[in-house]
Amino acid sequence: MLPTNPEVAPDKYMVHRYAIEALAGLHDYIE
Repeated sequence: MLPTNPEVAPDKYMVHRYAIEALAGLHDYIE
């Protein structure tokens, strides 16, 4: 559940974004 307005929780949004990209990269690495 990401906030529609990044100003609400920019840090949390960045953390989620980084985690998603990291997991995607890890998945590609495993495949």
